[in-house]
Formats: sequence, C-alpha cells, structure tokens
Amino acid sequence: MERLDQSYLANIVTKASSGSSNALAELYTACCQRHYSYIVFMLGEGDEARAALEKTYTQIFSSLPSLHKAALFMPWSMRIVFRCCMEQKNIEMDRQVETRSGTFSISQLLSMPLTESQMAIMRYLQKMSFKDIADLLNTDIPSVRRYLKSA
Repeated sequence: MERLDQSYLANIVTKASSGSSNALAELYTACCQRHYSYIVFMLGEGDEARAALEKTYTQIFSSLPSLHKAALFMPWSMRIVFRCCMEQKNIEMDRQVETRSGTFSISQLLSMPLTESQMAIMRYLQKMSFKDIADLLNTDIPSVRRYLKSA
C-alpha cells in the first residue's frame, strides 16, 4: 500500500475537522482503502464489511472535531474501525490478549497511548505482521517495532 504524505494527511484532517465537505471527501478517498483492508481482515468481504465501513466513516466524520492532533489520525481512525468491527462481531472488551509483557484485556490495551495501543492490538490480538501494521497505519516497520517496544 502506498504511503500517504504525513503533511498532506494532516492538512486534510485539519480542514475536514473544521467542516469542509471537500476535505471530508478527500480524506475518505485518501484513507478508505486502508480502513476497508483492516475491516476485511477482521470481518471478511461482504455486506458485513460494507456496513462496518459505513458505520466507521459515520463515526470518524462525527468525531473528527475531537481529534486534537491531526498527526494521530491513522491510529485514531483505526481504533474506530477496530471498535466497529468488535461491536459487529459481539466481542467483549474483557477478552484476554497475550503480549510479550504478559496477559491483558482488550480494554487495558485500549487504555494505553493511542498509537502504541492500536499497534499492540494489531500485533498481539490480531497477529498482524509488522509490514501489514506499518502499511495500515501509514508508517514504517522500525516505527512499529519502536512503538511496540514502548507499549
């Protein structure tokens, strides 16, 4: 997956946060494939995935003004994707996850800092590769390793 320019992404997130419908459309176009790939990873292809994508973007667009750092858009939005899929699959947040540091519930992982939390969920709960995590979160593999180590 081609990497998005961080300053471009931050710029459209900022414009979309202020209510620009053109920026919302541009943000959707820039990020939809990443979000949909993550949804398909969690739910598979089909109507359930399309419904989760619609719900995800409804929540992203309504919650966007609460995002205080545009640079955190990708992990923030992937957390929304994750929660929508968890609700769709009726998975409880007290489910236990094995990590390198021990066993934690999903809700404990979600209480960590945003980027570390989302990467830990993708790596330890969903068993995603470093490359897949980097692609979905628009970062590089060394950053994924660093964030996971700090998590």
